[in-house]
Amino acid sequence: MRVKISPLAPIEWLMGAVARNVRAVPDQCHVAELAAPSLGRNAMKRRILLSALLAVSVTGCSGTRMMDQLAWNATNWDTHQLWGFDKHQQQYVRQINRDGPSEFTFSNGDKLTGTFKGGFVLSPARVDYADGKVFYGSFLKNTIHGVGTMTYPNGDRYDGYFVKGRRHGRGTYRFATGGRYTGDFNNDMLTGVGSFVYANGDTYTGQVLNGMHHGRGKQTFAGGRVPLEGVWEHGAFVQMEKLN
Repeated sequence: MRVKISPLAPIEWLMGAVARNVRAVPDQCHVAELAAPSLGRNAMKRRILLSALLAVSVTGCSGTRMMDQLAWNATNWDTHQLWGFDKHQQQYVRQINRDGPSEFTFSNGDKLTGTFKGGFVLSPARVDYADGKVFYGSFLKNTIHGVGTMTYPNGDRYDGYFVKGRRHGRGTYRFATGGRYTGDFNNDMLTGVGSFVYANGDTYTGQVLNGMHHGRGKQTFAGGRVPLEGVWEHGAFVQMEKLN
């Protein structure tokens, strides 16, 4: 007796697997790992990627994002990692099934090195960015947060406080050209009250907006020129005024 098998049977089986293992939630598409201990490594990777293709059509989720997540999952299946990187939030979103020292290289080229516990990286930790920046310092819930140091490809360096991955609070920014700024930072910008020491020996102390003299401040000159003390607007001196 011959048993007739429908040519659609493999597709129907995969559709059923996707329906059982895929769920869509607002603003996020999550594809469950279709794990089976009896499957070999290569078969597992093929199964994950096939499921992703079907999930895109079934759920209507973002195909590009989902395929990136699933391809990353398949590539790193051996170490049971499922990591992604949200550049907007500067946050490493995690699902790690092991603790201890580890090094992770992400699909965007960034590399995180540190010690992990319960799915979170402990402080201090290091991030080597694909564009050449290097961060070393504090993390909070897998987000750069607290005191740290960021060095830049052009030789600049920042030491100070970070909030959600951005320079925010008090810090010192040293320019590769020789000058430095010490003072307030707001949302990555040199904004607040601070002091500049320029490479030629000039100085400025006072209010700053987006890296420019703005507000009340005083500039001195290394050559002995009379200081400018008063009100500044977007880097230009506009009014002489004696400051207390």
